[in-house]
Amino acid sequence: MEHSRVFRSAVWLVCIVYGASPGLDQKFISGFLPFAAKPLIGLRFPGFGREQDLAKRTIWWVRHGPTHATGMVGWTDLPADLSDSAALSRLDAALPPDLPLLSSDLLRTRATADAIAGGRARLQPERDLREMHFGEWEMRAHAEIEAESPELIRAFWERPGEVRPPGGESWHELGQRVSGRVGGLLDAHGNLIVVAHFGVILSELQRVLGWVGDQAFAQRIDPLSLTRIDYDAGQAPLINHRP
Repeated sequence: MEHSRVFRSAVWLVCIVYGASPGLDQKFISGFLPFAAKPLIGLRFPGFGREQDLAKRTIWWVRHGPTHATGMVGWTDLPADLSDSAALSRLDAALPPDLPLLSSDLLRTRATADAIAGGRARLQPERDLREMHFGEWEMRAHAEIEAESPELIRAFWERPGEVRPPGGESWHELGQRVSGRVGGLLDAHGNLIVVAHFGVILSELQRVLGWVGDQAFAQRIDPLSLTRIDYDAGQAPLINHRP
């Protein structure tokens, strides 16, 4: 169990630090350790697509394009690499054409939203949909932080909840910030497309699906991936889908 928690935390760290690059493939994740949990990569349930009835409250979550950063990126306002025009076109085509579109207020999500907007109505960027705030750990390498505060960073990854980086926020605080704003957006718009961040999307999956921390941290959310959450039904028919 201890090894499993360590591995899952390492997967989550790599995803958030390195932008879940294509090089971090399923073979690496499932084969790195024999006891590794297998995340739900590219999960798609038959019968659920954009053609489904959107009468119920649904958010189509899109993770921003990769930043290629080598440190812990939360509120640092880095740009996204949007050079993969084919992937952006496929993502645009997979999304409902008539839903409003919004993003967090950070550059990497705003630029990604611009790239897939098409003729969709744009809503104001939302500060409350930012990535987790890493405080004094922002843009620092994991090895550097571990050398300085080994017990704290180990607790942060292995026991997600109340542990927070110095000057940053905990996993629970991120979830409360995001869910509080999502509720208002759903009440106002019902169905919409949101371009956001790894931690934001993961926290909503955990809340809606009732995952525990270990389950959430085992899940990949790749750059330019699509995750659909049907809030009234309590379902996520698309998770980390790459059109």
